[in-house]
Amino acid sequence: MGSPPSRTETSQPPTGALVLVPTAQVVPRERGRRAARLRPLAHLSPFPQAAWARWALRAAFALPYLAVAVWGSRMPLPSSPIDRVIANVGKLDWSGSSLKLIGELYPPLADLVTALLTITFPGGELALGIVGALAAGFFVQEMLQFLVRRRMPGTVIAVLILAVAANPITFYLATQFSSLFVASALFGIGLLDMLRFARWDATRSGFRAGLLFMSAALTSRVGIALVLAAAATAPVLVPRRSAARMRVAVVVVLLFPTVAAFVTWVLLELAFRARDPGQLFAALGTNAPTHATAWQLITSNGGIPIAASLLAACVVALILRRPIAIAVAAIVYASHIIAMLLGLASGDSAGATFLTMTAFSFALIPTVRSRGATVGIGLVAAVQIGIGWWLAFSTPAVVEWMRALLPA
Repeated sequence: MGSPPSRTETSQPPTGALVLVPTAQVVPRERGRRAARLRPLAHLSPFPQAAWARWALRAAFALPYLAVAVWGSRMPLPSSPIDRVIANVGKLDWSGSSLKLIGELYPPLADLVTALLTITFPGGELALGIVGALAAGFFVQEMLQFLVRRRMPGTVIAVLILAVAANPITFYLATQFSSLFVASALFGIGLLDMLRFARWDATRSGFRAGLLFMSAALTSRVGIALVLAAAATAPVLVPRRSAARMRVAVVVVLLFPTVAAFVTWVLLELAFRARDPGQLFAALGTNAPTHATAWQLITSNGGIPIAASLLAACVVALILRRPIAIAVAAIVYASHIIAMLLGLASGDSAGATFLTMTAFSFALIPTVRSRGATVGIGLVAAVQIGIGWWLAFSTPAVVEWMRALLPA
């Protein structure tokens, strides 16, 4: 008889057996940290799930704006920002015989799309209104998707969507100032991605936010101020435990596409058109800088509703116990005032700031929150509906447009 197997021999599993390594004492702490870190990203599935349903929802949201755009094309409306854009594009020399076009083609995306549509369709006003309406449908669906991911109750979602979509200022921007609306929508969606990137290291969201910010800056002059505001706010959103180099990396990722695009434009401008670097600011085609002071802009008829929108965003930050977000909201608001002072924005562009502040309020909403916080967000959203209508009736261009659209 052979000797009994040794202890070592009996402890070895047979060939091909499944080995279970006891890691309960080593892995749980790291696994728990990773789970807590990725928990906010666990609910990023699209809404609706099916691609055809998402596009159908976008089309449904766009229908009211399309109806207003078509109805407005049949009415004798006053001069709108779309008319000014078409007139400016019509003055450009598209023959290629002069390099003057390089400096005058700003913002390039808006001007190129306007030129294409005016060549393809007579007039081009209705075509640009349709572009803005389709962008509105996409923007509202993105906001709805974000709120569904945040597990908001249906009633609160309805109030929030009404705050951003069902007011005259949004209809005016989408159908009469499509370039500014598209830039604001791109920036608003980029804000949501920027928050995911800065707070939860979602790299894909960071790259997407950078591209959206670049597109916003190349679509409207106001986008320049908005992107600079985003660069100033991003380091504030990074968790305190992160190193300083992490904050720098976040800003670089967000700004790199915009900076690269502008450096290219500046080099082309200096090489082919502008002999003096001081001409670059004039080449942006800005409005004449306003002679009003910042306080006069804040306390004007159109400025007070925007300040109220800032206050609403601050209230949301306090409800959610995120006081640092108040500084972020203040920076975004300050970018609007600076853009007005420098001539990058006009008086009828205040609605873009309202949309941006509302989108920022959306971005603050966490997935896990108390019932009281949810109720508070719903109440603030209801107030935002009133602020949107208040701003519409405080903006002369919007009031004139509504009177022409709905004659007595």
